[in-house]
Amino acid sequence: LSMDQLKVLDDITFSDSFLERLFEEKHVCNNEMHFDQYIYFYIALNNLKSEQAVKYFFPIFDMNHDGQIEQSDITYFYKEIYAEAIKAKPNAKFNANFDYFLSQLFDVIGCQEPTVTEKLLLDSNNQDLFFKLLFDINTFTKWETDNQGEEEEEDNNEI
Repeated sequence: LSMDQLKVLDDITFSDSFLERLFEEKHVCNNEMHFDQYIYFYIALNNLKSEQAVKYFFPIFDMNHDGQIEQSDITYFYKEIYAEAIKAKPNAKFNANFDYFLSQLFDVIGCQEPTVTEKLLLDSNNQDLFFKLLFDINTFTKWETDNQGEEEEEDNNEI
């Protein structure tokens, strides 16, 4: 399967940056994922709460392979998925605030540190949402547009 063929799978629309990293990290040859590679991917995708899924997806987001997903890693995926979400839903009202997104993302997994580890994701039991917010344009769009009112309310409360 090519990146184009994997772009939409079930109810997920993958960001291009995620697909590029997936193909790079999983050493896909000639830009086509073989059936056995697809099976591993599909099983991990459909079991996002499992330890195996975290071990499968974590290296894709840990761009420098230091065992931590850092803010710079998240920034890379955020910028790309945000741009694609805007194209997909040009009339939607997005937060467009990375710091707010990052704080909410870290809150989802109970992260108190500036980096995310595999252990932290597993302990949070919210690794599915964490990963989907970084690779699924549909989940990201819903999150960003649903949380728009909450951010405006917080801003009004600060005044």
